[in-house]
Amino acid sequence: MGPLVAVGGLHVPGDKLRELEVALDGLCAQVGFPPGEEFKWSPRRDAWMRASLVEKAREDFFLKGLRLARDTDVKAIVVLEDTDRGKASKDSPTHEDDVTMLFLERAQNDLRQDQQALVVFDQPGGSRRTERDFLAACMDRMRAGTAYTNLDRLALALATDSKLSRVLQLADVVTACSTSFVAGEAKWSPRIFT
Repeated sequence: MGPLVAVGGLHVPGDKLRELEVALDGLCAQVGFPPGEEFKWSPRRDAWMRASLVEKAREDFFLKGLRLARDTDVKAIVVLEDTDRGKASKDSPTHEDDVTMLFLERAQNDLRQDQQALVVFDQPGGSRRTERDFLAACMDRMRAGTAYTNLDRLALALATDSKLSRVLQLADVVTACSTSFVAGEAKWSPRIFT
């Protein structure tokens, strides 16, 4: 298997979003996260979580966060591609664009006919222009749809810093854990993924 690229997220019912955000924030406080400190699958070297929430305690924390999501009817969507292989759509210029399109298709298909959704991405690395270009490409795709589906129930694509949203942090954990599992990491991801 070659290098993987992934896009993932959580479908959170709108009427449950605040409930999940508050519950995840409470879980973080319960285990000792300093205010405003984010959680990640693979925390930075200087992050509180890296040294203070380890081994079984980290595993339990992730599992509790995932249970909170399950209890608020959250569904995960993760799309991965091997960058050494072909893309799903010949129209996608890059694997990153391809998995983003596939993710948007799956997000659309997960909605009922009477539902609409906002898609909130973590801010892409780079400059404000990088973020603007990424969101513009998403909006163009949402307006045009794809060869397989009309993306008319996806109303808007936004980006925010993941430090501002516990739900976005959990989406990052789900995506990173899934990617690790598919890549064959055998120590941590199987216990969380399954």
